[in-house]
Amino acid sequence: LLSPLDSPGAAARSEQAGGALAAAQATADKADEGARPEDIRAAEAQWRRAQAAADLAQTTYARTQEMYEQGVIAGQKRDESRANATASIEAARAARAQYDLALAGARRQDREAAGGQVRQARGVLAEVEAAERETRIVAPSGGEVGRRLAQPGELVPQGFPVFVLTDIDHPWVTLTLREDQFSAIRRGKTLTGRIPAMNNRTAQFRVSFIAPAGDFATWRATRQSSGFDVKSFEIRATPTSPIAGLRPGMTVLFDWPQ
Repeated sequence: LLSPLDSPGAAARSEQAGGALAAAQATADKADEGARPEDIRAAEAQWRRAQAAADLAQTTYARTQEMYEQGVIAGQKRDESRANATASIEAARAARAQYDLALAGARRQDREAAGGQVRQARGVLAEVEAAERETRIVAPSGGEVGRRLAQPGELVPQGFPVFVLTDIDHPWVTLTLREDQFSAIRRGKTLTGRIPAMNNRTAQFRVSFIAPAGDFATWRATRQSSGFDVKSFEIRATPTSPIAGLRPGMTVLFDWPQ
C-alpha cells in the first residue's frame, strides 16, 4: 500500500450495502427455515380449538333439529343453531389451513425470491467494495519509491503518476555494441563484468535481450564514396545470481571482446 485516499462517500455506501445484504440474508434464512416451532404449536392449538367448537356446534344443531321436529322449539332457534354450526365448521377449516401453512413453511417462489435478493445485495456490496479498493494506491510490484510526484492535498488528474517505483530485485545491465563488435554475442551468453562502486567486484551476467538501437546510435561513414553506416545494438544482461547492494545507476565494466 503506497497511499490511502480519503472517501467518506465510499465508506458510507459500504455500510449501506453491508446492511442491505444482512437484511436480505436474514429474510432468506427465515424463508428456508419456515415457521418457528412456537408458531406451529400455536397454529395447531388454534385449529384444535376451532375444531372442538365446530364439533360442539354440530352436536347442538343435531339436538336442536330433533327438538324442532318434536315441536319443542321454534324454527328460528333451529336456524340459528344451523348457522352457528356452519360458521364454526368454516372457522375450523380456516384454522386448519393456517396450521398446514405453518407446517409447509414458505413457498418455493418466496424462497427463490429471497435468494435473488441476497444475490442482488451481494452484487451491490461487491461493486461498492471495488470502488472502495480504488481509494487505495497499491504498488503493482515490489520495489522502492524513487520519487513522489504529488504532495498531500494536491489535486491530481486521472491517469497522472503519483509515485515512481524502482525495482531493485530484478536488475539488468545495458550495453551498446557496434555491429563490428557483435559477432560473439547471443542470448544466453555469460559475460564477466566489474562493478567499480563495489570495490571492482566481479560478477557474471547472462544476455537476455538483444535489439537494434535507434538511428541516433548509428556510426555514420565519414566518406560517402566508401564505407558504410555502422549500426548499434542494445544488449541487456541480468546477473546470474543475486548481487547484494547492486542498485540502479551503478556502472558495470566489461573487458571486450569476451
